Amino acid sequence: MGTVRGAVVLVLLAACGGASADRPLDVPLGLTRDRLIGELRRLEYCPGHEPPSAREVYEKCHVPGVEQGQSWVVAYFDGDRTVRLDRFERYPTDALTSERFNQLVEKRSAVAPPSEEARAAIAAQQELPAGTQTWVAFDGGDGTLVGVYMLTPRPPENATILEQVLSPRA
Repeated sequence: MGTVRGAVVLVLLAACGGASADRPLDVPLGLTRDRLIGELRRLEYCPGHEPPSAREVYEKCHVPGVEQGQSWVVAYFDGDRTVRLDRFERYPTDALTSERFNQLVEKRSAVAPPSEEARAAIAAQQELPAGTQTWVAFDGGDGTLVGVYMLTPRPPENATILEQVLSPRA
């Protein structure tokens, strides 16, 4: 009886880990470092052990369950406030990459439709990430832009997916 209960708890924990990892990056900009850490922990990303800087990397926390790829978040700060978030993901096959890209676009589209205005604003603000195969832009609400990119892996990240939350330039 105790073994069955333990197995059920393990399955529930694994299921919870996968669900939050699959969600779009729904963290608002403008948060302090301390608040950002709390928000990223909710999505299972943990801070490193480096001193605070203008660019900080948050690796995936160790959680039970099986993942098909790797992911990490890079936060950019102006002073102590978050001004941009990049979530990089790496998958071993084109099929998994395509599936994940479509999943992110679908989940983002359920909140707001793809936006040509957001796409133009992102393109005017920055160059597309190296290796961009295709991308979709969204109005992230609260004055943010969101870009979801499917990438051909390029150093240094060698990522296959990039989900980016940024502020439009004034």
